[in-house]
Amino acid sequence: MGCVHCCHLRVEASPLEVLALKDWVERNLQEPERARLLERVAKVARQSANLSEVAYANARIACPFLVDQACITYENRPFDCQGYTSSDAAVCERALEAYDFNEIPIGARRYRAFVNARGVMISAAKANGQTGTVLELSAALHIAFNEPDVVERWLAGEPVFAPAEITDS
Repeated sequence: MGCVHCCHLRVEASPLEVLALKDWVERNLQEPERARLLERVAKVARQSANLSEVAYANARIACPFLVDQACITYENRPFDCQGYTSSDAAVCERALEAYDFNEIPIGARRYRAFVNARGVMISAAKANGQTGTVLELSAALHIAFNEPDVVERWLAGEPVFAPAEITDS
């Protein structure tokens, strides 16, 4: 709560993480909270369209799950967020200003473990015939909430998340 510097960075996620978040929102958020989240998702997806990782950070775009200086889906956040933990908020604030994250005291092993877990999920999806790649979270969530039958279509191998794919990672 209140340490939200990394919540202004681009979040990478797998299709499975996106679909799990969609499910969590549908099961846990009531109207009008869900409607407000979907508005924030749409806004962030528009603001971040075609931005590089650096341009995204420089734009200071807040994650749509960030409400009152806290993540509303903290226990269910993407692997990128779960793995990126720091022990010094002041260093994070300076790093965000300069877009220099080399000095942030994160648990490198923890972060790699979560990134590797995402990679395993993507590989498993590909092996099962689904499209699997790294997605920009807000763009992928926008697709997940607005495309009809998104789960069934993705499971059938349709590249429904193609517009949200990250190519500069």
